[in-house]
Amino acid sequence: MLKIFTKNSLSRCFPLALLLSIGCPASDKGSASTGDTGARDTAAEDTGTNDTGDTASPDTGSEDTGTERVHCAGGLTITSQAELAKLVGCEVIDGDLTIGETWDVTDLSDLSSLIEVTGKMHVQDNDVLPDLTGLESLEKVGGALYIRRNPIMVDFTGLSSLVEVGGDFYSHHSAILTDITGVENLAKIGGDLYFSFNEVMTNLDGLEGLTEVGGFIFLSYLESLADVDGLSNLASLGGDLKIQDNDNLANLDGLSGLTTLSGHLTLHENMRLSDLSGLSNLASVSGTVVIRYNSSLRNLSTFSSLTTVGGNLAVQQNGNLTDLTGLESLTSVGGSLYLDVENSMVNLEGLSGLTSVGESLTIYSNPVLTDLSGLERLASIGGDLTIYNNSVLADISALSGLRALDGDLYLHYNPELCQSLVDAFIEDLGKGLGGSLESVGSNDESC
Repeated sequence: MLKIFTKNSLSRCFPLALLLSIGCPASDKGSASTGDTGARDTAAEDTGTNDTGDTASPDTGSEDTGTERVHCAGGLTITSQAELAKLVGCEVIDGDLTIGETWDVTDLSDLSSLIEVTGKMHVQDNDVLPDLTGLESLEKVGGALYIRRNPIMVDFTGLSSLVEVGGDFYSHHSAILTDITGVENLAKIGGDLYFSFNEVMTNLDGLEGLTEVGGFIFLSYLESLADVDGLSNLASLGGDLKIQDNDNLANLDGLSGLTTLSGHLTLHENMRLSDLSGLSNLASVSGTVVIRYNSSLRNLSTFSSLTTVGGNLAVQQNGNLTDLTGLESLTSVGGSLYLDVENSMVNLEGLSGLTSVGESLTIYSNPVLTDLSGLERLASIGGDLTIYNNSVLADISALSGLRALDGDLYLHYNPELCQSLVDAFIEDLGKGLGGSLESVGSNDESC
């Protein structure tokens, strides 16, 4: 049975038996719901199914303005227009609300009074729902908001009053969703922002009001996404930034408001990404930075503000990257530094400010790398040093400033590198080698 209460319900002198039979009305006072803020890299999140009908916890996010609000019990799964009609007049749903897995729901006008859902809200698998018209009064979702697998939905029209999502905001597998127009007033997401497999989504327009994301941002498999300008006012990101497998994404200009990143940064297999100027104000990344398989990327010139990477830095298999120009301000890498299989990289210029690598340094299989110029100021490596299978590498003199190598040395299979230069480097390093000479042969033994 649908339970509708007002704030003054308890002021009436109900018999105890009646109170026990219908449950207690929710209060407009309390602590805010934190929502579900767990990090996820896949679409294996909450399915949204809940047909138990149990009454949820009291309202924990409504502001007490002195105006009565009509509360309705949550834990609801709506699969028909008739079921939705039973929510007419509800202003606060105490708990979760799922609308989905139906051919019957064509509009949400029965929810025109809804101001808040204190739990999670799912709008999913609605085969004939074209938009979110009817939700114009919705201001807050206390938990996560999932809008997904709605095959004829083209945008998010109807969410014009939504200001805050306490948990995650997920949208994926919506076949004709072109953008997310309709959420222009959304300012805060407490959890993750996740958009994936929306094949015709061309931009993120509609998110211009967003200033804070408490979790990570994951943009993946958005085949038509051309830019991220809709994130132009984002100033705070609590987790990772992962942008991968977006075939038409050309730049990251919408991310210029980010100055620090407390999680990881991953730029992976964005085939047209040629410009990272949107990250020009990023000064520090606490986690790992991965720049991999971006075949149109020619330099890192717009990373000019980056001074520290707390985790690993991996620059790998970006086919047209000629050097590391743009990283001149980088002084330390807390984890390992990987420079692998860069087919166009001729030197390491751009690393001229680097003084320390906390773990290992690997320079592997770079077919046109002739020297290591750019590493002249590198003084310490906390792990291993591996320089392996670089077919035209002939000069390692840029490592002459290295004074501490705490791990092992692997310097082999570089056919143009004179073995005498390798021997001289080892002698110069002397007692600075904390590990062992694991493999230092199979270079050019003729000189």
